[in-house]
Amino acid sequence: MAQAADASGLGLGPADHPLLGAAMSVAREDSVVFTNRLAVAFPETAFAEIAFRAADQVGYGTVEELTVTGPITPGVLQVWIGAPDNGKRALTVYTRPDDEQPFTQIATGTLAEGEYLAGFTVSEWPPKGATAIGEQVWQAGDAVYAEVTLPEGTSDAQFYGVHPALLDCATRVTEEHQVPLEWHGVSLHAVGADTLRVRLSNGGFAAVDTNGSPVVSARNVVFGAPLAAQQHQDSLFRLEWVPAPETGPAADVREIKLAADGDVVQQAHELAAKALELVQQSEDRLAFVTSGLAGATVEGLVRTAQSENPGRFLLIDTDGSTPLPTGLLDAGETQVRVRDGQVRVARLARVTDTAETAEWDPEGTVLITGGTGGLGAELARHLVAERNVKRLLLISRRGGDAPEAVALQAELTAHGADVTIAACDTADLKAVKKVLKGVKLTAVIHTAGVLDDGIIGSLTPERLTTVLKPKVDGAWNLHEATKKQKLQAFVLYSSVSGVLGSAGQGNYAAANAFLDALAERRRAQGLVATSLAWGPWAQTGGMTAHLRDGAMDRIGRTGMPPLSVRQGMALFDDATSREDAVLVPARLNTGRTNGPVAAVLRGLVRGGKRTAGTDEASTVDFSATLNALPAEERAKYLVDLVRGHAAGVLGHSTPAAIDNDKQFRDLGFDSLTAVELRNSLASATGLKLPAGLVFDYPTPDELVAYLAGELLGDDAGLSITSELDRLEAALAASTDEDLARDGVAARLRNLLAHYGGAKGEEAVSDRINSATVDDVFAFIDNELGRRTER
Repeated sequence: MAQAADASGLGLGPADHPLLGAAMSVAREDSVVFTNRLAVAFPETAFAEIAFRAADQVGYGTVEELTVTGPITPGVLQVWIGAPDNGKRALTVYTRPDDEQPFTQIATGTLAEGEYLAGFTVSEWPPKGATAIGEQVWQAGDAVYAEVTLPEGTSDAQFYGVHPALLDCATRVTEEHQVPLEWHGVSLHAVGADTLRVRLSNGGFAAVDTNGSPVVSARNVVFGAPLAAQQHQDSLFRLEWVPAPETGPAADVREIKLAADGDVVQQAHELAAKALELVQQSEDRLAFVTSGLAGATVEGLVRTAQSENPGRFLLIDTDGSTPLPTGLLDAGETQVRVRDGQVRVARLARVTDTAETAEWDPEGTVLITGGTGGLGAELARHLVAERNVKRLLLISRRGGDAPEAVALQAELTAHGADVTIAACDTADLKAVKKVLKGVKLTAVIHTAGVLDDGIIGSLTPERLTTVLKPKVDGAWNLHEATKKQKLQAFVLYSSVSGVLGSAGQGNYAAANAFLDALAERRRAQGLVATSLAWGPWAQTGGMTAHLRDGAMDRIGRTGMPPLSVRQGMALFDDATSREDAVLVPARLNTGRTNGPVAAVLRGLVRGGKRTAGTDEASTVDFSATLNALPAEERAKYLVDLVRGHAAGVLGHSTPAAIDNDKQFRDLGFDSLTAVELRNSLASATGLKLPAGLVFDYPTPDELVAYLAGELLGDDAGLSITSELDRLEAALAASTDEDLARDGVAARLRNLLAHYGGAKGEEAVSDRINSATVDDVFAFIDNELGRRTER
């Protein structure tokens, strides 16, 4: 368990509690504030534990009232204990996801003096006359008794009054799908228990340890549905269209119209392939004009191209009512919609309203594609355990032959579900109709998918097809096969890559954008549909099973940390209870950023303030800053720039992790991180940098030399030094025989003679000092057999 850092130097005292971090007495009032930053969510029983510790802080013994209104989620936690008022103190608990968001009140209560004792004693166990009704559960009259133990692997009970996980087990004895939301008259008598023997009777709750001594007493506990389903305040978003800024036309933007007609699936594949060809082969700035369902694959692919090549591509969905607003590309916009003469741009917005979880007919069958592993299997568990679903049809390409299938079926069956597992390729319409024949469906949930990641330049039509088929073809076939059924839900597992673009996932973004568009079409036709454009998940097997820890760390650094399974299931319940066709469930860091903010995120994320006297977007200003430095300091300035950005992309805490003369590929760069470094340096310097930057200049030293040449031209000096260092290293690595065989010494003497002629050593020095960069590069290229493009 991670212990709280020492905050005494900041005027805070230790709280000596893993949930509460530090404590502070408030000036001018006899009140106390606890504060902490939590990395994970906690069960609702953690509120009782917080209240116990708060009461202990001020010398009170009873939590007279405690009402829970929201979940404890990752982020900043604050607990306020009010000033004394007639022997009582108010208790209020707040949370917020990050330092830029407002606090939300999630619990209120009252602390009182004295202590309530339930009077529950145990002379023998199990209690005399009680009848076993389950494993370690007995009943006698109106009372239920149980013995519960901390889950295996929990080793921090001594740090709590009563561990929230232990109290969670104790309170779920009679209410498996309910959690305590109100406590009345509750007191803690002993700390650090790892086993409890509990009695629940007529709303009262009491727990003793294995010696029979009291641990917790409560006059009354009120249960309700878990509050995790209300986590939409900070993790659920929708795409909105707001009025576009005024701009003129852009003369240097070429318009590409890609409209679809005919077979939807065929056109979706063909248009995506055409867009890929244009993006890969054209050096122009392009405005892609799309329309129709099939054109959605173009939009998804281009959104990824935009993230890999900022400032080059614009998406315009138009009804033709006004001239194309290509000038919005210069304003940094990426997605534009024209309707009835109104030009609007895309912005992601937080969902703030509440929704009640939708109830599905328990007698109908829920179909889950990709249902035997990964997210599909997790969803099946959730629907059975939390949503009372009784019938499941799980299909995948391997069906019952999938390694997880038999164990999953047994697990779900043990919970009372009727589970059928079948092999079916959803890209085959006949196969889909065959497996659904005679099945009364309540809901269809399409989670199946395939990843084949690669930057836009590496994709091929074949790699597009590999990823499009299970998503595009599968979703369309499910739509065709079930559109006449009266479904309560038709849920498509999409990805945020299709909404925002995601470097290295152009084919996946194309496929998922189609799912979003299909949901919108179904809604327009009066059919149910919800496309969930998920942010990244923590590794759950399935498509994320291949990711290494480093890849998950990189995902977290993008500003969208992975969702836990619990968070994801809560968001599923919330999102599928709404009327929106498309929603984005994701953990999004919306605090201030020092880098550029993508246009679609400008309503959520604030850019940092400009450093006085600089403008990171200006090549002229950056060059001026570099020129203003003494010549001997320019090299260090650029070296620090490259190493700092490289370290940031790879997730290192210090630039010292980047060796100047080591190749980027040996430092851990791949094609995706190479694109990230190119974009990061382009933003910092204002330069238009080539896509293959890291491969054209494969070490930090060589990249520094290139940047110096671009920023300072022939006056750089730095480029010559770098190339001479490279020549020196090559000479040092050669043997005397190599040098003699290749005549290197003679050629160097010839170079000196070329610059000095017959005028002696001093003249040679003068001529070398007057040589141009190109002269020196020409000589070095000839000696090392390498041509550097400039």
